[in-house]
Amino acid sequence: SKRKQIEKLDDEIEEVPLAKEQPVIHFTLPEPPNCDRVVLQIEKGAVGYQKPLCQNIDLLVEKGQKIAIIGANGIGKSTLLKTIVGIHNNLAGKFNLSPRAIKAYFSQDQLDYLKADATVLENLLAAAPIGEQQARSILGGFLFRGSDVFKTVSVLSGGEKSRVGLACILGKKANLVMLDEPTNHLDMNSIACLTKALQDYKGTIVFVSHDREFIDAICTHVFVMTKDGRAMLFEGNIDDYQRLALGSGFPDVFQVDADTNKPQTKKDKSPQQEKTRERQLSQLRKQAQKCEEDMEKLNKDVQLCDAELLKATSDHQRCYELASKKLELETKIQILEDQWLKLSEELSKAGP
Repeated sequence: SKRKQIEKLDDEIEEVPLAKEQPVIHFTLPEPPNCDRVVLQIEKGAVGYQKPLCQNIDLLVEKGQKIAIIGANGIGKSTLLKTIVGIHNNLAGKFNLSPRAIKAYFSQDQLDYLKADATVLENLLAAAPIGEQQARSILGGFLFRGSDVFKTVSVLSGGEKSRVGLACILGKKANLVMLDEPTNHLDMNSIACLTKALQDYKGTIVFVSHDREFIDAICTHVFVMTKDGRAMLFEGNIDDYQRLALGSGFPDVFQVDADTNKPQTKKDKSPQQEKTRERQLSQLRKQAQKCEEDMEKLNKDVQLCDAELLKATSDHQRCYELASKKLELETKIQILEDQWLKLSEELSKAGP
């Protein structure tokens, strides 16, 4: 019965007239203002909160470089970006930014940066020294047209917030762009547009991402942060880093070392280590449970879409809207499933 319903829906969706393709974002980053050769220099830097997450950071960023920061979760990659931006104070060392550097920052959580109770237009005007006409033109490229610019950020989806964040970067005309997981909430077409814009950009980029394809398409250098506190800059993409790391004896953060990652028994651990381990396990379990709950809710939404599609067989426009919504929901479910599998794998490795 379900199979017949699906076949019927497939036939109906194929008959829906598509007047035009789904709109996609389009933008290019403006020519950056000139900057000194050395854009940023960190010497013996330490970043974190009460306690440092990473110490003894030495990094020289030169004009035109596009540096990907990679390493394990929780190691301080995002905190390093926030320290460079000035959101957090450095715990030690020197963070010397060129006085001619004009920063633009894209946060992993846009509500760290955007005002939730302000409109899309108000956020862009507050972030960039531009007028309303230019702001509306920029927002149009990010699919905010007409009355859409008056939506408050609090009602936007994750992808829409990401587009507002990118629009703010475009309006700033920066020569130092810092991005924290910019592809997280974007669809494939938007990622392709962002990739092309960053490839063509003549300024300096420092970014954090877990998307290897995205990293390799953009980066000129890779800054690697390890769990044991080391950090080093490698020229080239990830393949170049892995080759150079192998020759230099520097750790390959993509290579699982069976000896160092083998779970310890309780008698091998100190009470403090065991406490830390239990806290980490608890956090992983909560994240996995949250994924399960979110997937359950999204699956119910998919079922509602199916029910609505059955009712709207004669309304082609409504069928198209529901089919698009269903596809978006199924994409979110797939992302959550991938996250759940990774978390389950980490829990399995950590032991009971």
